[in-house]
Amino acid sequence: MRIFSGIKPTGPLHVGSYAGAISQWLAFQKDPASEGFFCVVDLHALTNNPSPEQLRRDIMETAAGYLAFGLHDARFPIFIQSHVPAHSELTWVLSTLAGVGELERMTQFKDKAGYAEILKARDRVTQRLEQTIEELDLLQAGSMGAHHRLVRDQHKEVIDGYRSLKEELDNLHALLTARDSRVGAGLLNYPVFMAADILLYDTDVVPVGEDQLQHVELARTLARRFNSRYGETFKLPRAKLVKGASRIMSLQDPKKKMSKSLGSAHYVGIFEPADIVRKKIMSAVTDSGSDIKYDPATKPALSNLITLMGVVTGKSASNIEHEYAHVGYAAFKEKLAEAFLAFFESVRRKKAELDKDPHHVLFELKAGAEKAREITNKKLRDAQYKIGLV
Repeated sequence: MRIFSGIKPTGPLHVGSYAGAISQWLAFQKDPASEGFFCVVDLHALTNNPSPEQLRRDIMETAAGYLAFGLHDARFPIFIQSHVPAHSELTWVLSTLAGVGELERMTQFKDKAGYAEILKARDRVTQRLEQTIEELDLLQAGSMGAHHRLVRDQHKEVIDGYRSLKEELDNLHALLTARDSRVGAGLLNYPVFMAADILLYDTDVVPVGEDQLQHVELARTLARRFNSRYGETFKLPRAKLVKGASRIMSLQDPKKKMSKSLGSAHYVGIFEPADIVRKKIMSAVTDSGSDIKYDPATKPALSNLITLMGVVTGKSASNIEHEYAHVGYAAFKEKLAEAFLAFFESVRRKKAELDKDPHHVLFELKAGAEKAREITNKKLRDAQYKIGLV
């Protein structure tokens, strides 16, 4: 069973990355029946428009983090995406099979491009506008009745409401048009690039969270289209929803998934200085009350911290509730910070050693890229031949 997965180097590896990805990769690496590649998807990071200096730092940080966790061996080499040109070349081929409409419907595109909220508002206003038009039609029909004057006043009120809604709808359309001019094409094509990443390796399984299911399904769709048009070339991968993986939310907004894009205060980095780790955890938002209780519906912030405690201690939520039943929020956060630093202590130490030896990191990345190119060059050449390239 071949696995392919990667992390976008857009900042420090955080505990959400560990819970949702790295911990699962380590499990695959222990399975003798599995093989695959773990990639630093640096070209994907360009959609964030990083500075060259920041991107270089983030690439090396992410790669060193992989090695610190022990993510490299003969069956699971690590490499940098841009060091394997076939990824970019196959992306162009697949993009000729992808429709603009289906890419625009990708949930992550709408969210990251800022379309989601505007589209929801547009739908709400459109619905109200349609209701107003119906109301105008009814009033128009009733204007010939006995209460002509009263109906006329109502008619004016509804007309004013109609004009206001129409103006609001025009403004929303203008916002969408302005947004179109600012959103990079790279963000739109991101899922096609991800499909190329996956299909190049005859990947069997792609471990993903729910937010990535659409992208894996697009990879399957593009593989089917290519195979149907040019003959069997790409294996259809299947998404593997990671069971038991803890979903870590933002420390400042527990309704949102922990993400570097939200800002530094929202995540806690695995390799951040100990004082910063403690400060971020102690500053995490909590809910009303003082009892340590896991209840995502009524206590989303505290439940997130309990989940995090479970990740770094291996304890269940019920065990954590029992252990800290008579402890306040502040004391619980202190214990969480201690458990966090203890759990990642050896990895943090290894990462500090690797930071002093970047040549070793580059050596491992170069070796991994060579293995990746052995596979991808053959697959790319096969695809190019079948579409008629000389």
